[in-house]
Amino acid sequence: MRWDWPDRVLRFHSLPNHERLPETEEEREEIWDRFLALHTSLRALHHSEDSLLFVLGRSRRRPRRREGLGALAELLPPGSFLATWSDGEDEDQIDYDIWLHVGPLSVEALRALSDEVAADAIRFAVGDESCSWCLAPYDGGFDVLGMTDEDREMLREAFSEWLPLPEQPYGSAK
Repeated sequence: MRWDWPDRVLRFHSLPNHERLPETEEEREEIWDRFLALHTSLRALHHSEDSLLFVLGRSRRRPRRREGLGALAELLPPGSFLATWSDGEDEDQIDYDIWLHVGPLSVEALRALSDEVAADAIRFAVGDESCSWCLAPYDGGFDVLGMTDEDREMLREAFSEWLPLPEQPYGSAK
């Protein structure tokens, strides 16, 4: 989406100096703090009481056994699993497990999911019921989708040190 509608997407880096993956517990805490700050700001901007998990997936190459989310699945409500979609053939095949849950998530669940994204193991997005905003973490930062021009400007100003370098609006410097 960020390539199709760059004026509707705002990207923030998850670590100082545009680093991508955490190497220490301190860096994992920094990622969580940034996620929580953006999440809290978006909820406040739109008077959202709870955020909702939209989609969560894990991809894996065959012939690895079906792993699913392991212990993370226990944090999601029963019935959240939607489907497995496959792409490719034989040893090049990649399976994508898709979960869909519409409803509030605990801080514990959001933290565990955030840690998995920081390790580049899964993808997920949260938003509000009206879909007026969507926060999608990735292994190097956070994409914020939707919102008004005024909302994006407020977030740019509030979290300006987390913005990508001007020459790399959608990528990491490292």
